[in-house]
Amino acid sequence: LILYISGIYYFAINEPDKVVTGGVYRLFRHPVYLAFVLIVVGISVAAESFLLFTFSVLIAILSFLIAKQEEKDCLLIYGNEYKNYKNSIKLP
Repeated sequence: LILYISGIYYFAINEPDKVVTGGVYRLFRHPVYLAFVLIVVGISVAAESFLLFTFSVLIAILSFLIAKQEEKDCLLIYGNEYKNYKNSIKLP
């Protein structure tokens, strides 16, 4: 939950036309998606729900696909600034 809130916070305080590189974005390129997937997986494990776990796998796949498309869009919008950021961050 802290990762999720932190990701939203650093995105919100960033200048609109700049790549977000502060806070948790120094560690993860997609902290909000990652946190959401971890939250849903955690809830499914705690609830011992196979159906919810299956749903969390679907959420993880969709989040990955959305993130890949967002990265393509960011490369078009921000160019080398985003490419350099992407290369500096090894985690999703």
